[in-house]
Amino acid sequence: MPVSVMKAPMLEVVLSSRMDEAAEAVSVTFGSVDKKRFQLDFAIKCIPLAIAALAAEAGKLLAGLPADKQPNLQGIRATGTQLAMKEDGTVALLLRLESGADLPLEFQHKDLLNLRSQIDEAVQMTSKRRH
Repeated sequence: MPVSVMKAPMLEVVLSSRMDEAAEAVSVTFGSVDKKRFQLDFAIKCIPLAIAALAAEAGKLLAGLPADKQPNLQGIRATGTQLAMKEDGTVALLLRLESGADLPLEFQHKDLLNLRSQIDEAVQMTSKRRH
């Protein structure tokens, strides 16, 4: 017997988010294309993979769009960073977002070296634009 899947409307904008500590979940309120509001609740255990899946699929979608069809994306602005070391030796870079939320990104040593190189390159790019 086929599994039934309930389809949500097209969600167009993130309006707000909040955590529900008791339920160990995060609620995100979205606005739809028909200007209605919908709240989706995510169990903590599925959030990292949901974020990764959305980012991966969005990247593929954006890469295939012609320049004149590129949407004006809602931006994510980081307002700060903090380093954390996990017990297994993995380093996490916590990005503080405008909303006050922290987005943890975990890195292995080799990936940190690559990140450092890319950050150095970004600093050089922004330095050139200031002069």
